[in-house]
Amino acid sequence: MREIFFLSLLLFKTSSALSVYEPYPSQKNTSYKDGLQTVELTIQNLEDYRDPYLFDDDEYYTEDILNSQLSSDNIADTDYFVHQVQEDDANDKTDAFENDDEIELEPFVEGTEIIPDPPNHRETAKMSRYVCHYSDWLAMATISTRGSLSGTPFANIFSYSDGTMDKSTGIPYFYLTNMDMSTKDLQKNPQASVTISLAQSGYCRAHSLDPEDPRCAHVILAGDVIKVGANSTEEQFAKEALFTRHPVMSDWPESHGWFFAKLNISNVILLDFFGGAIDIPVQEYFDVVL
Repeated sequence: MREIFFLSLLLFKTSSALSVYEPYPSQKNTSYKDGLQTVELTIQNLEDYRDPYLFDDDEYYTEDILNSQLSSDNIADTDYFVHQVQEDDANDKTDAFENDDEIELEPFVEGTEIIPDPPNHRETAKMSRYVCHYSDWLAMATISTRGSLSGTPFANIFSYSDGTMDKSTGIPYFYLTNMDMSTKDLQKNPQASVTISLAQSGYCRAHSLDPEDPRCAHVILAGDVIKVGANSTEEQFAKEALFTRHPVMSDWPESHGWFFAKLNISNVILLDFFGGAIDIPVQEYFDVVL
């Protein structure tokens, strides 16, 4: 039955095409005026984008082969086999992290460039943008409207994107549904704050930094979560930004009424070193070019 299920899933994924926009050839800097952020885009050569992340069943073939090899005749060797694999894997990891010069961060999306190291902690605006751009999920705090929690802060996890890997805007875009608890909160009060941590990239673990260590930078963005205009250029940008960084979103049920939204940023706070958090001027944040 398992083989039939996986084969059906593979055929389904192979036959489905994801229709989003190819990366824009040029994009002007984000502008910040009268408390609103806008993205000016030049759109050319819009083509269909096919989801490259098809179901990969190599691991299941490997599992089947191992199961067939570990027959009743050699079951006594199983513990040694598992121990040896774990030991080899541990040795590989030790060799990989002998010094900082050899450390490479894992890319968020297969086939993209390796994520560059973060900027110097003194470049606070650039560090804020770096953490925002090279992350793909965040914690959002809203004022709850849910039963006994009503009126209290409520934190939830969201996937987001501020642009394709080669185009950073600094604006977190979301794909939301009114069925979500936090979205219900935002309908009553659009104010929210989000926290994005460098810990999710793997950099902090590679450098033995606890997520709460100030050197494991995190940025807090606050403002109002607002809908992106339907059928607008910005909606096209948001779709491309989200669907290329989170391809699975294209398969989410249409019946849930998904829509694109963004955080209209009013405050930027960064903690990336000892000495306390720093308020970053919003315009300075948006002036950064990654």
